[in-house]
Amino acid sequence: MKVIISDLKIELNEIKKALFKLKKYPGNSTYKGKFRFHKINFEKNYRTLLKIIPLDKVKTLIDKINSNFDILKEEGKYKEKIKSVNRIKDLFDNIEVELHDIQVPEVLLPSNLEKKLKEDFSDELRDLELVYGRSGNCTAFILRKILEKSIFFSFSRNGLIKKIEDPRSPNKFVNLKTMINLASKEKISGTPILNSKTADKIQGIKFLGDTAAHNFLINVNMEDITPQMPFIIAALKEITSHF
Repeated sequence: MKVIISDLKIELNEIKKALFKLKKYPGNSTYKGKFRFHKINFEKNYRTLLKIIPLDKVKTLIDKINSNFDILKEEGKYKEKIKSVNRIKDLFDNIEVELHDIQVPEVLLPSNLEKKLKEDFSDELRDLELVYGRSGNCTAFILRKILEKSIFFSFSRNGLIKKIEDPRSPNKFVNLKTMINLASKEKISGTPILNSKTADKIQGIKFLGDTAAHNFLINVNMEDITPQMPFIIAALKEITSHF
């Protein structure tokens, strides 16, 4: 949340710079373009913030931000818009003060699961913290990578690495779809690496990860990912129990 608010303030500074230029050079297409660009970026990050922030704690402040931001949508009035930007920045400062002692989860991974993953997935977990709630494409891709890497470890650390090697390509491994299928069939101490029902459910996050990585015409949104989170968490719990 702090990262998002910081980004919002950066966009507000850029909006303010463009407004000062437009105040001096009304109608300048370059500065109009910069103003629109940073306003769109602000709106995108602001929508993300509203999804994770405890609105009941800061509703009055959010309402004031909304009313001030409406002024930025009007034509001209550059002096008034600059004042609105300053007021919005002050309101974000107030929000940070109000939420200082409130823990807002950036990533919905249980602490015990994160602890198990931390040693081998430190880079992925750090990246996930940066993009979760902000970029559906990046989140889907990273979650897919964590899933595939965790299945790999569950096989390799139990002396089963040859079972996921691709017989058609030396020194390569089977694709994720096949890994999931094998994990649902392979048992360690009588327990499958991945429950068959869980294996079915995580096809959703696999599909979103594949889409984010390979389908340049489609964007994955956080709204697509959120319903999949209980399934990927359940899968990772099952898989990491065999590390």
